[in-house]
Amino acid sequence: MKRSLAVSALLSVSVLLPLVGCGTSITNISLSGSSHDFGIALVGTSVTQTAAVVTNTGNVAITLNPTVSGVADFALVSGGACGPTLAPNETCNVVVTYAPPTGSSPTQQTATVNLGVKNLPGTDAEAVTVTGTPGVPAVGLSAGTYGFGDMFVGGTRTQTAAVVT
Repeated sequence: MKRSLAVSALLSVSVLLPLVGCGTSITNISLSGSSHDFGIALVGTSVTQTAAVVTNTGNVAITLNPTVSGVADFALVSGGACGPTLAPNETCNVVVTYAPPTGSSPTQQTATVNLGVKNLPGTDAEAVTVTGTPGVPAVGLSAGTYGFGDMFVGGTRTQTAAVVT
């Protein structure tokens, strides 16, 4: 924005000096947290949760390009993630699915959701660490007594039992 400044001298001569300057815009975000734990998720199933809430606390729009890195069992939910633009004072949810496949070992897994914030220099608030542990269902037989009666060696009898998880 150009403005002018009038300078008067003792001789009543006016000099018009152009002033050039830049306004400042404040770009900032806040996250509801820097980490989210999905807890235990049974293998072969998926759990979808809001991993973080992002708020643009600045006075200009920011551009987001969220990605997930780390364990492939974590993924952004299409249409549920923030982006591509977050206006000032606007809030959005970062929605992630955790789906440990069958055969996963029951050890904690970790991934990072990077918000890919543009227009935001020097911030550490643009990533969320997500964790989850694959759970293997416990398998057993339903409670009860199974009687087979007297049998001859080599004979067979069948009983039905319920498998419970």
